[in-house]
Amino acid sequence: MASGSTLTAWLSGLDGPRLARVLATRNDTASPPEPRSVGELADRLQRPGSVALALPLLTLPDLQVAEAVTALGTTASREALAKLLGATAGEAGLALEAVLETLAGHALVWPDHNGRLHTAAPLRQAWDAPLGLDAPLVELLADMTSDELRGMLAALGIKPPGTKRQRMAALVAHHSDPETIADVLARAPAVTQKLLTHRAGSAPRQPQAIVFGTPGPVLEPGARWALDRGLLIQDRRRYGPARMPVEVALALRGPTWRAPFAPRPPSPQLVSITPAEVEREAAASAAALLTQAASVLSACSSAPLARLKSGGIGARELARIGKAAHADDAVVRITLEAAYTAGLLARIGDRVAPTEAYDLWAEQEPAERLATLLQAWRELPLTPTRARDEDNGSLVPPARSRTRLHALPHPRRHAPVGRPGAQGP
Repeated sequence: MASGSTLTAWLSGLDGPRLARVLATRNDTASPPEPRSVGELADRLQRPGSVALALPLLTLPDLQVAEAVTALGTTASREALAKLLGATAGEAGLALEAVLETLAGHALVWPDHNGRLHTAAPLRQAWDAPLGLDAPLVELLADMTSDELRGMLAALGIKPPGTKRQRMAALVAHHSDPETIADVLARAPAVTQKLLTHRAGSAPRQPQAIVFGTPGPVLEPGARWALDRGLLIQDRRRYGPARMPVEVALALRGPTWRAPFAPRPPSPQLVSITPAEVEREAAASAAALLTQAASVLSACSSAPLARLKSGGIGARELARIGKAAHADDAVVRITLEAAYTAGLLARIGDRVAPTEAYDLWAEQEPAERLATLLQAWRELPLTPTRARDEDNGSLVPPARSRTRLHALPHPRRHAPVGRPGAQGP
């Protein structure tokens, strides 16, 4: 069942107070226009941008449990998770229950009616290979034909059932038993045992760049025996190395292997700072920001920014100004947003260029110039450094300040590009 539908079902079963806690924790999903149904709320809770906002709210134990659930995939149950984390009883067991309650309160991990644990789909992208493991067997077998599944079962000495679904279920059930996998490994050639043991303890290898016309990857010594039995799975198009299902890797790591889990969040080390030190650091940071912001606006004055048809500044122009001003993307975005809000920049045809107010600003004392930018920054409705919205769409500055266009002073007179001697509006 897709995570969206299981989340909808879980949300529908919550009482009022628990649902209110989810909405309070993930308040960005309830912003206007408010969701009109539980299904719409579930969709918002699974937006990549919304999940990204929730992750910084988690403690180390929360993240460790979330990673372990993600690694287990379709095999994630409370019992399997507790065993993997070594949290079946005592303080660790109680801590695990508390963490699962926290993750559910954030709508990041929740149970279905069978007790299986599900995760928000974008959460899986938080780790390239959670716990150094690859995908579950059922995911890696998705493109396999019924005949290929029959061959794997036959090689394992299992009588193949009649349908593809039954054959896949039989193979998953076989590989989900660690003792059975250990018995299969004991019968494998020595070169295969060495290969599988090494692969189980290392992170999955990423596929190399594909160049058409070149031969596919060369099988490692001992890999064919493992591929024939589904201990390794090769992409049907033979892109990249053969992959080891998470069930096989966990079985080969042995019954004593445990994923990291700290029942209590670590206590941060505190260092005493005097007011003078805070003041000194703040002054240094302010001076550095003002210097870089002045360089960004100077670069805009030398070569006004080209606007996209949608009205903002594209990534190429942002990179150009950043390179010219020796400033990173965050500083460029902050400067453009704040300067546009303060009236130091304005739209001039298909460009964004400094206004007459910029000329006056450039002649002011450093403290006055900084105050102008900080005041404008404070008035911005959203974080100016964000490059992606909640739907993972691109955010381009100065999109957040368009509603203030009527209040901007007149721009300086500029000659439009390509028309020497022409005057701007």
